[in-house]
Amino acid sequence: MIHNRDETGTSAYVVCGECYHLYPTPGSLRRAYRRKLHRDPPRPHLFGNEFNYGLLDWLKLYLFVRTDRITFCQECSHDF
Repeated sequence: MIHNRDETGTSAYVVCGECYHLYPTPGSLRRAYRRKLHRDPPRPHLFGNEFNYGLLDWLKLYLFVRTDRITFCQECSHDF
């Protein structure tokens, strides 16, 4: 148990099964997703021509993300 030592007793929107990190609200999950995306933006050159991110695609990922589309923990990248 890595992350939940300071989050005990908190109701959770979603909990990671790997690192036990708690996201108490949908907004906290969205904020964590945006922080991670801001630190590690998608790199188009890694995907070749078939998967190319433009500025509008990145803005959609960053600004208009819905919590039901976030399927992994932002701390350890484990699927929920």
